[in-house]
Amino acid sequence: MIDFDELDGVHEGRGGEADVPCLDGEWSCSCDYFKTGRMVDLAMHIRGAVGLYHARGKGARNRLFNILSRREEDGVVVTFCWANRNGRLGSGLWRLRGAGSCLDGGWWQEGSAGGPWRWTGMRLDSAVLPLAAFNLDWIAQAPSCVPASELAQAKPAAGLATGAPSDGEERPAEPRGLAVWPGMPCAGGGAEAQEAGRYICRWEPFCHAEGDDGLQQEGVEGVRLALVSMIKGVDQCNLESWLAWYVALGFEVLFLFFDDPADPLAAVAGERPQVRAQRCTQAFWEEELGRQRLADGTDMAAESRFRHKLEWYRSGDQMGRQRVAVDCAIHRAAEEGCTWLAHLDADELLYFPRPGQQADARRFFALVPGGFGGVLFHNLECVPETLEVGNWFEDVSLFKVSRFLLDDFEDSAFLRAASLLAAGRGGRENTVQAVLDKPHVAHDQAIAAVRKLQRQAAAQLGVAVPTGEWTADEERAKRASGLERDGGAEAPEAHAKNFRVGSHSLFNMYQEGKSCVRLPRAGLGESLHGGICQFEGQRAVHGKLAGLRYYYPDDPHAPVVLHYGNCGFSYWVRKYRINLAGPRGGNAIPAHLASRELVRSRPREELELFYRAFVMLDLEEDGRGADALASLARSGVVVRVNRPRQLLRSLRAGCGQPLAPQPPPSGMEPPALRRGPWPRPWPPGTEVGRSRWRVVHRSVAVRGQPAPDAPIVGARQRGSAFWAAEERGGWVRECAQDALPRTEPGWLLVDGTALGLGPLLEPLKEDEASKK
Repeated sequence: MIDFDELDGVHEGRGGEADVPCLDGEWSCSCDYFKTGRMVDLAMHIRGAVGLYHARGKGARNRLFNILSRREEDGVVVTFCWANRNGRLGSGLWRLRGAGSCLDGGWWQEGSAGGPWRWTGMRLDSAVLPLAAFNLDWIAQAPSCVPASELAQAKPAAGLATGAPSDGEERPAEPRGLAVWPGMPCAGGGAEAQEAGRYICRWEPFCHAEGDDGLQQEGVEGVRLALVSMIKGVDQCNLESWLAWYVALGFEVLFLFFDDPADPLAAVAGERPQVRAQRCTQAFWEEELGRQRLADGTDMAAESRFRHKLEWYRSGDQMGRQRVAVDCAIHRAAEEGCTWLAHLDADELLYFPRPGQQADARRFFALVPGGFGGVLFHNLECVPETLEVGNWFEDVSLFKVSRFLLDDFEDSAFLRAASLLAAGRGGRENTVQAVLDKPHVAHDQAIAAVRKLQRQAAAQLGVAVPTGEWTADEERAKRASGLERDGGAEAPEAHAKNFRVGSHSLFNMYQEGKSCVRLPRAGLGESLHGGICQFEGQRAVHGKLAGLRYYYPDDPHAPVVLHYGNCGFSYWVRKYRINLAGPRGGNAIPAHLASRELVRSRPREELELFYRAFVMLDLEEDGRGADALASLARSGVVVRVNRPRQLLRSLRAGCGQPLAPQPPPSGMEPPALRRGPWPRPWPPGTEVGRSRWRVVHRSVAVRGQPAPDAPIVGARQRGSAFWAAEERGGWVRECAQDALPRTEPGWLLVDGTALGLGPLLEPLKEDEASKK
């Protein structure tokens, strides 16, 4: 579990005794690195039970893991295991001295005779390094090496570091990902890592060695979790999966604000006892704004804050309504006795790699120290592997990793995570965005080739996006003059520029993470206000009001938010058509603005080009297919997270069969939403296809009628797969949802041999079609 006491300055021993010094931090070491008797200078960084080390002047980073400290009669002894990028393994022993600021000991290598070889070091803030010629007699009687069986269990396996299923797990056949890389490399080294270069991801999607966090059942009884979300444009299948996930995590109250008052899903979701469904009618908005006007206070700061909130709401921006809804949920959650409130959208899952916290999220929040008023979870962004996606949470398992969860020790800002934590301790605001603006050398090098290909795609599209934020006053002035700011085919020239691809991120949406906050307690003068990604306010600390302090978990098994944004081409088009109906608002993310402009007026071919290049990362590198995505996976910028869909499938099936490597935790069965089975993975009201087809010719025309001389209404490129709703005389007709953005589905010829073209389409097998 996370060592929260360490964050507050209480360093407890890793071996279970309170007087064992903490090893976390930077060390300067001397080591018999090449077993020649000559000492080599090493730089070492330790964090918890893991760490990194490298020879100074060398680029290769090697791993430390299973670092355990224990106090013996004559001092503190530390045992550790190591693995280098060449796949070699070993172990070692250190003895701490000088109040824990110095270490000396030795190391062994598995399968190698001899040893131990010397390893000594001192913290960087200490005066001088200890002498290299120290006595190794005290470990002469120690075992020559940790047994190979224990090392094999301790070594981070490829499947664990990437979320790939291990032996005995279900192995779903992804159409693209697993065909690109049969075994994704891990941070612990191995042949794949050596071939791929440096693996920079330090976050692991699943924790197999679950330790005892010391909590009994009564330790979490006082924790009550609530969640708030605004729902709009979500289909029933995905909403049910989303609700089942949070009920299984232990969230007791779910505040759902349906932006469309006529949304039929409000009644469906309200069947769950945990859901508080609110239809956002005009009467609700007026009543809630009146309540908040009185509750916010009458001082100058409160007046200014409410005026800003009201102007944002009146601008028509969905984020303005979202902020009002979150403030409403804060009030209602406090009335229901909840202690924590999370703000998460319907396409986001809060994921805990530790199995104990998967079964009960309260185990995580119960350990957050009282000095922190909130927790900010870093977010991962999904990478769909097929053009169309049915159930987001079960069909998608590939994610882009947040830069906060990448190794950056060789960068100029290698203490970024520590600086961020220190800023959070000091109560400073905007610390996340300040870090995001800095370059990350290793990450930027890993994505350089993909960014180059994306720039080529952007240049081919030539889309102009608006720049500069519109204020509420500008919005009202334009509406009063009858000129809608998004009414034309192009943005105003004064507010337009070419869409440019940045160099520091592959994310198409936010990168700041999402937050969960302690709810204010009555009688202490605490105040809390909602935001989009973070909450704002003041909390009482030692009897005095102070700014809200956030804790940022970023250890190798830290909980994260899995963002399933833009899952499926049809959903992406529908989402931005809905978005175009309102004002542009304050979201200035370039990919978001480019998506709006493309969906506004561009043909399907250009929309699909953008979606494949920026959402799916389906880019050809040197004409070798999907090697661009494979290179990101080998470097750790993209990882596979299989656990959520495995748990959701077990919830949906209602089976108690064990899921390797862990059985489904107790209490994970959700109350049934209805007596019948879950709906088909298509939005309600859409046309369901009868057969699945894939284009095998370079390009196939889509015609308005099943005839060679019928007018052409579109085209499909090689590899494009689609559902056919009808077959007639060697022609197939597209389903309505696969024809977007065209209003009417078209016809495609199956075999063009008579025209001298050869086969044009091929049917997909039943099992392959169902998986896709």
